[in-house]
Amino acid sequence: MSGATKKRRTFIALLIGVYCNTCHTPSYITMQPPLPAATWKAEVDKMGKAFGAQIPTGAQTRIIKYLDTHYTPQTRKR
Repeated sequence: MSGATKKRRTFIALLIGVYCNTCHTPSYITMQPPLPAATWKAEVDKMGKAFGAQIPTGAQTRIIKYLDTHYTPQTRKR
């Protein structure tokens, strides 16, 4: 794993820690079944609109991209 990849992973872990862990643990993400990309986007949107999570647009975009990359039926690592 390159240094740049490690930095990206550390950065997304920080974003998830700051914005997602305020309401739930990271395991809440990993215990979900693989979800389509559109569903992950809807879930992140719901956290802001329905539950009042204060997630800046740039952070939302990065979190959604991470979830799309690792937790869809096509990309879920087993």
